[in-house]
Amino acid sequence: MPDVFVDVRDAAHLAGVSARTVTRWLTENRLQRYRSGSLTRINRSELLSFIEPRLAPARRRKDRHA
Repeated sequence: MPDVFVDVRDAAHLAGVSARTVTRWLTENRLQRYRSGSLTRINRSELLSFIEPRLAPARRRKDRHA
């Protein structure tokens, strides 16, 4: 399956954070940045792997209260 790339706004939506947070992750080299000319793209599968550990605690809390 080919790699799918998203822009910062779409990455923020997928992660449930602001575009500013995604930009900070890129600046801090916590996420890999791919450039196409002046455009910044993020590999979708890398993003999902990056945010999965951060989502797990919230899911556990949510499941306890369900």
